[in-house]
Amino acid sequence: MLVLTIQTLRIDNVDAVKFDVDNFNYFFGPSGNETMTGTNNLSIGKGASQGITTGSGNTVIGSNIATLNSALENNVILANG
Repeated sequence: MLVLTIQTLRIDNVDAVKFDVDNFNYFFGPSGNETMTGTNNLSIGKGASQGITTGSGNTVIGSNIATLNSALENNVILANG
């Protein structure tokens, strides 16, 4: 069994992948929401989940989505800016 633990993967001085293993939040893309305190969130794309801070159970795919409600819960969002 192979176990790989990555908290942050930087490419060209940009956080490309970030895992918050304590809260089960996963960010794929630069400018992920590192201040999120909610749990079980997945963010794919540059700045995809900006705005969410305490929300949980969200999957956000897109880029530059900055106007999301801070307490958003249990949503799947596909958007671009």
